[in-house]
Amino acid sequence: MRLPRLNLHPPLPLHWVLTVPLVLFALLAMVVAGHWLERGPDRAHQTLLLLVTLGGAIALGLLLTQGLLGRLRLFARVSGELAAGNFAQRLPANSRISEFNHLARSFNQMADQLQQSFQRLQTTLAESETKFTTIFRTSPDPMAIATRTEGRLLDVNHSLLEFFGYHRDEMVGRTAIELNLWVDLSQRRVYRTLLEQQDRVRNLEIQVKTKGGEVKTVLLSAEAQALEGQDCLIVTHRDITDRHRAEAALRQSQQRLALAQRLAQVGYWEFDVATQGLSWSEMTFRNWGMEPAPVAPSYDELLQKLSPADGDRLTQHMATAIAEGNPYQVDLRPIHPDGSIHYLDARGEPVFDDQGRVVKLVGVSVDITDRKQVELAFQESEARFRQLAEAVQEGFFVYDTGAAQYTYVNPAYWEIRGLDPVAVPIPDLEAQWIACIHPDDRDRIVAALRRERQGENFDQEYRYITPGGELRWLRSKAFPLFNEAGQVVRVVGTVENITESKRTEEALRQSEARFRSAFDDAPYGISLVSTTGQFVLANPYYCTLLGYTEAELLTLTFKDITYPDDRAEDWAGFQRMMSGAARTYAIEKRYVTKQGEVIPVVINAAPIYDMAGNPLYSVGHVQDIRDRLAIDRMKDEFISVVSHELRTPITAIQGALALLGAGVYADRPEKARRMLDIAINNSDRLLRLVDDILSFERLESGKVQLEKEACQVATLMYQAIDSVQPLADRSGITIALVPLNLTLWAAPDAMIQVLTNLLSNAIKFSRHGETVWVKAEVVESDGGGELDRATPKSCGQASPTPQH
Repeated sequence: MRLPRLNLHPPLPLHWVLTVPLVLFALLAMVVAGHWLERGPDRAHQTLLLLVTLGGAIALGLLLTQGLLGRLRLFARVSGELAAGNFAQRLPANSRISEFNHLARSFNQMADQLQQSFQRLQTTLAESETKFTTIFRTSPDPMAIATRTEGRLLDVNHSLLEFFGYHRDEMVGRTAIELNLWVDLSQRRVYRTLLEQQDRVRNLEIQVKTKGGEVKTVLLSAEAQALEGQDCLIVTHRDITDRHRAEAALRQSQQRLALAQRLAQVGYWEFDVATQGLSWSEMTFRNWGMEPAPVAPSYDELLQKLSPADGDRLTQHMATAIAEGNPYQVDLRPIHPDGSIHYLDARGEPVFDDQGRVVKLVGVSVDITDRKQVELAFQESEARFRQLAEAVQEGFFVYDTGAAQYTYVNPAYWEIRGLDPVAVPIPDLEAQWIACIHPDDRDRIVAALRRERQGENFDQEYRYITPGGELRWLRSKAFPLFNEAGQVVRVVGTVENITESKRTEEALRQSEARFRSAFDDAPYGISLVSTTGQFVLANPYYCTLLGYTEAELLTLTFKDITYPDDRAEDWAGFQRMMSGAARTYAIEKRYVTKQGEVIPVVINAAPIYDMAGNPLYSVGHVQDIRDRLAIDRMKDEFISVVSHELRTPITAIQGALALLGAGVYADRPEKARRMLDIAINNSDRLLRLVDDILSFERLESGKVQLEKEACQVATLMYQAIDSVQPLADRSGITIALVPLNLTLWAAPDAMIQVLTNLLSNAIKFSRHGETVWVKAEVVESDGGGELDRATPKSCGQASPTPQH
């Protein structure tokens, strides 16, 4: 049941509203309690009365609570509308509670003020937005609005479009990375870090790239700002490209200036006339032997670094410049801290004020120590050059091409040309020298001179006829000197008398020709080998002996052509000689030719040393000893034959004498006489044989002539048999003769010797008791003539070799 609404005027205070119902219910409860006491203990009735009273109190409390909550809800709703920006909402002031009405009026008044303030704020914000938009659009600095998270461009001004060269639709909605605006992404990382840490960036110098690819330098600024409920960045670019380039150019210019000053050792300085103060550049400090400092030394300190004479000269020049306004130049010699003396070229110029008074001196100082040292060295060199030029034997001259004359010649020059310096016409012309050149050489020398004038060095040998008529060989060497334009202005050269050298050269050439002839035509092999045994040179005989060409030999060592069994001994001897253990080396060894033939040779070798005494080569003489060995064999055979020839008559003599001595023929005087004749004949034959042996060399040379005469063949056969009869008797051999009565033209001794040899051989190869037959017959020769042939035969067996 709804309680009736109380219409109370005027509104009651809130504490009344809250306390009056409680008081009424308290009074009602007291009435009920008194009534309960009067009626006695009627519990049911009392309980009902109590519940009614309690229910009424609760109903009244709920009614009051509902009224209060309704008003509070109204307050909350209106406050929410107001907070949401609905400033037209108002609270009613018709509450039965005065405090609520007072609160409503205060709230409404505050709402009115807020509405007015909001209206003013909206007006101000509109004006601010208009101003911002105007500034953003018309700003000369490139500006953009971008999202904070991605940096995506929301809006850009005209300056930004013009700066980067894009259209608006090309930039809006894209990021700087997508547009490739960043030149160096590391700069972007710095930018993002500063933004995260400070919510703003101020004048960060970066490089950006335009649409055309041009790189520009800007100062980037960014401010975090919420626009229309979105976190944004207002980004400003200030183009400092021109300033940056100007600064870079200025730094580069300053660096170049400093570098130029260091390289040229030029220092800049200023002197204030009024304060007597100095200001120096870095190089000025160094020129004076001082480390650069912020403050230059005083003028008095400067003078202490100079000798008194140099200090006075500097003071005088500066005083004159200040008084007369003229520039000056003075050479100074400052003493550096290490005690060394340097040379400075100091120059100064006055600076005037509006009244024409000198207020400052400015200038430069150049370290000319190197130049001064060069000048001093040049002067010393010039003096040494003249001393040397005057003392050398070679002629020295300097020829000026412009003046076409010699500007300097030394005394040796005149002597080589055979001239007296006193009698030489001045000036000495080049044509006078050319006129004395041998006609056969003159054109060549003139052509070389023309090339010299074009910048080519001159080096010629020629014949020169002195005024006295002497023919000399001269060698001239000249070197052209050029000016800055590359033109020959002077020629410096030497001339040398090489007459003796030419004579020596000719003698050497002839000697070499003789050596070459002896080397090439030598009847024995000559080779030159290195210390390793490699062939360096070989003459034709050597090549022919071995069957190799010289080119083939030069690829070999002497060990390659030495018979294997001889290599070790040959190399050991060669090593001893090359090490100095032996002065020379000789060996008999065997070569193997290219065709595989083994040739015995004798080698005699000697080392060749350089100037330091070290062995360079070995020269060897090689002799083919095949003929010598053949002669040796012939000699051996000859000795064998001679011994046989000597032994045969000696044996006959010995046998005959032995028979006589034994008395075998004591009773047979005729036989004894025969034995004696045999001994005498063989003695004579032995004597003639010894004479023949002594004349053996004459036999080899063909100078011995056989003494021929008419001889009877039978007589020669008998004499031969008589010579070997004692040998046959001792051997038990019988000699049978078939004589031939024929006359020969021959050397009887030689014939007997031949027959004796045949019979001796026949007896030697016959057995005891056999008979040796001697027969001579006439046979026809191939040429139609007749020849005699004697053939010994033993028991039907001829001797090994018939003789003719």
